[in-house]
Amino acid sequence: MFQLLKGKHRSGPFTISISDIEKVGITIIPTRCIEQHLMLEGNTLKVLHNNPEVQNRCRTYSQLRAAKALGIASLGQEVLVTFHVLYGKEVLFQRAEELEIFSFNDDAQRTASTRLSEMQAKSQTPIEVLAHRIHILEKAVKNRGSWWPTLMRDIKKQSETQPIVFYGSILAIISVVCTVLQTIATFWGLALVLRAK
Repeated sequence: MFQLLKGKHRSGPFTISISDIEKVGITIIPTRCIEQHLMLEGNTLKVLHNNPEVQNRCRTYSQLRAAKALGIASLGQEVLVTFHVLYGKEVLFQRAEELEIFSFNDDAQRTASTRLSEMQAKSQTPIEVLAHRIHILEKAVKNRGSWWPTLMRDIKKQSETQPIVFYGSILAIISVVCTVLQTIATFWGLALVLRAK
């Protein structure tokens, strides 16, 4: 279920927001199961759907005997911290609602949820249970954010969304390369002719 890193934990929350995740081509889908929170499978990241019921469950998770026995009593607190990091900024709430990972009936509930997640983040709750998943996610975002995967993703996207412009650009590049090669060959030929004289 959870791969715990013995003797290792994070001193604070991770810093990757949903916009960072989507920017590198990872699809975010909601899950109703707390044990699947931040599970990365291929190009898909599962994020626990946040609502008042989930908030209550996370707050009381540390009191569950089964959670204590399994050594995951801090999972609820860690989930609240990750909610704040993923979409705790006001500008990300709307995107989180579009992804169906955040839903509250009114502004009062939303404000209470935000305050709770913010308090958990400020309390420096150590990330232990989710540390391995966060490490995998950070590594995936970093690797996919480097220039070569980004270039390949952009090329693929461009070829799918605007094929005429894409293939026209390739033909233009080929034409320029051919022109440069032809110019170089002409100069070499001229140089050889002048040397022969």
